[in-house]
Amino acid sequence: MNLKVITLGLLLLTGNLQAQITFQFQSSVCNARDAPVYFINGLPAYGATNLGSLEELIVSAWTYYGIGGTTGFSRFYIDFTGMDQIPQGSTVLNAVLRLYGKNTSILAPQGNTTPNACWIERVTSPWTQNTLTWNNQPTVTTVHQTVLPASTSQWNYNAFVNVTTLVQDIVNQVPAQRYGFSVRLQLDSIFRSLVFASAENNNAALRPQLEVTISNCGGPEPITLPQAPGMQPIPDLLTASPTAGIVFRVIPNPVKNNARIEFTAAKAEWVDISLQTLHGQPRRRKQVQTHKGLNVVPFDVGNEPAGVYYVILQSAAGKTTQKMVIVQ
Repeated sequence: MNLKVITLGLLLLTGNLQAQITFQFQSSVCNARDAPVYFINGLPAYGATNLGSLEELIVSAWTYYGIGGTTGFSRFYIDFTGMDQIPQGSTVLNAVLRLYGKNTSILAPQGNTTPNACWIERVTSPWTQNTLTWNNQPTVTTVHQTVLPASTSQWNYNAFVNVTTLVQDIVNQVPAQRYGFSVRLQLDSIFRSLVFASAENNNAALRPQLEVTISNCGGPEPITLPQAPGMQPIPDLLTASPTAGIVFRVIPNPVKNNARIEFTAAKAEWVDISLQTLHGQPRRRKQVQTHKGLNVVPFDVGNEPAGVYYVILQSAAGKTTQKMVIVQ
């Protein structure tokens, strides 16, 4: 994580700064707070093993007769550095947890197997990534538990889940008592598994993300956002143009090296993604063959000078423009 941005991780301001503020927390190797835990009947050592350095997060119920065990189960815990900076009692307008799938798995070589719908629940006691095991799991509450839908593919299943109520419950706690989320199968019946990338994944575009929009009106004192040295507030950091086209997201934003462009396409087609300065000077361009549904396009800006740029997505439907902030 670029420590020059702010202590909140990668921060995104959207819309009217007097009305609402949106934070985007992007997991990275440097600020990782996620870990799966595992238990196999007949092999007690697994229950005491920390898996916090794995590049994947998994929930599963499987059999392990081939290695001397019987049935085994896994789940995972995840939190985001910087959540403690949101003022207690803020009104959460929207919160989305984004988990990205993988095309291989260390712990679940079979990939995603259904039915594998999960519960996302609020953690209510402390835990640390490097010491967490099945045997020392923190406590959780089922209040406002949220459904993580079953996978729709064996691999590369991305889940974007509305966790607004859960995050409101988290923000209602004092900052020192915010412990993130637990993800577990709704039913621990064997031959179910679901795999996502963790903060340690080599592909930064697949690392977990949490986006939280809070009200800046009423409630706690209106928030003054901290800025990195040399950065100035930007009133419309991510505002889509009114022209027709595909609505897309730039994540993370601000960005240092690698961003990703996320959008949902109504059909398979070629789209053109370009980067321009605020004065219209072209900087880079990428043409992509999309597929129907969710598309995630890596977008490298590592050699660009720090500043504010336009990202333009041109499709058959029209053109959409958003602003991107590059920090160095």
